[in-house]
Amino acid sequence: MDRDIVLVLGASSDIGRELIQDLKKEALVIAHFNTGVIKEEDGIIPLHCELENIKSIESFIGRILEIGIPNKIVFLASSKIENVRFKDFDLDVFHSHFNIGLRSIFIILKELLPKIVKNKEKRKKLFLCSQVVL
Repeated sequence: MDRDIVLVLGASSDIGRELIQDLKKEALVIAHFNTGVIKEEDGIIPLHCELENIKSIESFIGRILEIGIPNKIVFLASSKIENVRFKDFDLDVFHSHFNIGLRSIFIILKELLPKIVKNKEKRKKLFLCSQVVL
């Protein structure tokens, strides 16, 4: 069986950085980042994408397909969150969170999932995690 290709969205987060360091030993990691920079190294291919921007997502998908079809996807991407009173809630912020946390993974999966399913040789896994609030 070939080496796994793991797509990690939100790889520049604290959890994402630890995960890609562990995964690079056994898999090729496509590491998504937006604001934090990830260095290219053996086993890690960093790719920038603004998950709020549909054109950026489409370009990102094209670059993923050039590298190879991932058989595992980890979604850790999210906007920075803050506690606000409901009366101060901003609908534009809600749309931003929605676009990053749901619309982006929908667009990515819509394109990649049919290709992933066709590969009968590898096990497929998907892990979604929107936000962890402590």
